Amino acid sequence: AVLGTAFAFNILFKIPVWAGVILTVFSTLLLLGVQRFGARKLEFIIAAFMFTMAGCFFGELSYLSPSARDVTKGMFVPSLRGKGAAANAMALFGAIIHRTTCSCTLPWSSHGRPHGQTKASERPADTSS
Repeated sequence: AVLGTAFAFNILFKIPVWAGVILTVFSTLLLLGVQRFGARKLEFIIAAFMFTMAGCFFGELSYLSPSARDVTKGMFVPSLRGKGAAANAMALFGAIIHRTTCSCTLPWSSHGRPHGQTKASERPADTSS
């Protein structure tokens, strides 16, 4: 995920990959630091990122105006053509992995444990002995 994000920085902003790795690590630590202010603040930041990505996607889509036939074909028959296509594919893969790992943290409550699990002190006492 770190390399995919670093490649995305390289493609979008022409930042060297090594600097993209450092930037990715720094931003990850920054987001982890936001967790201490509560899960809602972190969820708000992630939602803002997602809406920004969706807005950029639909903006690009309206600017490029691809034909529906080409879009449909690209959905089912992927190909890597053109300069930088492999780097774009790696950046996309990194973004998918990053999104998948973010989704895995959503079931955690603001108390640091998955929903439905309780602390040992909150469980009923064992009276079987």
